[in-house]
Amino acid sequence: MSEEEQKVPAEQKPDTAKPEKEKQAQHKPVTHRKKKQHGHKATGGMLLLVLVVIIVAVSWYGYDYLKQTKQSVKNLADEQYTIKKQRIELRDEFESKWNILKKQQDDLTDNINTLREKNLYLRKDWLLLEAEYLIQLANQRILLERDVKTAIAALESADMRLRDTGDPGIVKVRQVINQAIQSLKQVPQSDIAGMSLTLSSINNDLEKLPLATPDPKSREQQVQRELEETQKVESWRELPAAVWRDLKNLVVIRDHEKPVKPLLSPEQRFFLMENLRLQIEQARLALLSGQQTIYKERLDTAIQWIGLYFDKESSVTKSTLQSLQQLSTVVIAPELPDISNTYVALQRYVASKQQNDKARPPAVNKQNTQQAQ
Repeated sequence: MSEEEQKVPAEQKPDTAKPEKEKQAQHKPVTHRKKKQHGHKATGGMLLLVLVVIIVAVSWYGYDYLKQTKQSVKNLADEQYTIKKQRIELRDEFESKWNILKKQQDDLTDNINTLREKNLYLRKDWLLLEAEYLIQLANQRILLERDVKTAIAALESADMRLRDTGDPGIVKVRQVINQAIQSLKQVPQSDIAGMSLTLSSINNDLEKLPLATPDPKSREQQVQRELEETQKVESWRELPAAVWRDLKNLVVIRDHEKPVKPLLSPEQRFFLMENLRLQIEQARLALLSGQQTIYKERLDTAIQWIGLYFDKESSVTKSTLQSLQQLSTVVIAPELPDISNTYVALQRYVASKQQNDKARPPAVNKQNTQQAQ
């Protein structure tokens, strides 16, 4: 090839190869189509094989999964059966224990009710015994000591005991007791203790009483009291009056309208004071024992002796006589009501209660009753 031909660009070269390729293609068209169809068949076979493999794999995996699922369901069913069986056993055991506990509870309830009933009767009997003792005490205090206050307190306590029994059949007994309490409260009450102290005080002050005919001892006591009064000078202004009183006491002139009684000897004065003390002491003892007649007689005798042998014009004598006269008018032993019907009413109730308890059938156990039903 010449250099000119080489310098010519390839584009300007005549396309000599193309007719050759076209010729070859025109000569071999059927072979190329066969090869192409054969390639399509191979690709389809591969796809079908892959699809079959996938289907087989999926089927095998599905079968294995189904087998595992069935086994799981079977295991779960076995577990449920076991749980159900255990639940039935637990329920049976619980019912058995529940029946045992219920039986024990019923027995315990029956025993408690029995004990409660027995305790109720024991407490009621004890309250009745206390009420009976208190009623007896009230009757004894009235009959022996005439002690109205203690008798009222005892009857009120007995009424409280009967109320605590809660028995409606005891209302009649309480009614009798309350009637007795009201009758005792209507009895006039005297201050026995105060009167006794007053008599003791009077008895201790008998030495201060001046005799009607003053003896040396009485005169000395009177002068001593007057001196004590005159010595109480609170200011210099009262001093002249005090001196004048002392001067007047130096000379005493008495005008007796009646014949003058002879002076008592010291021995006579001693026995007079002792007998007067004895009369007042006997009056005090009669006051404490409720002996109205003796009390009145002893006080009247003391009043008579004081008026006969002692100076009635003295303030000490006047106050002593006034106190004794007031004491002599007091009724120390008023008429007391009869409260023995309270004890009789309680005894009748107790007797009727004992008869009812004997006639009552024995208590039947609830458990035995339920079993019989």
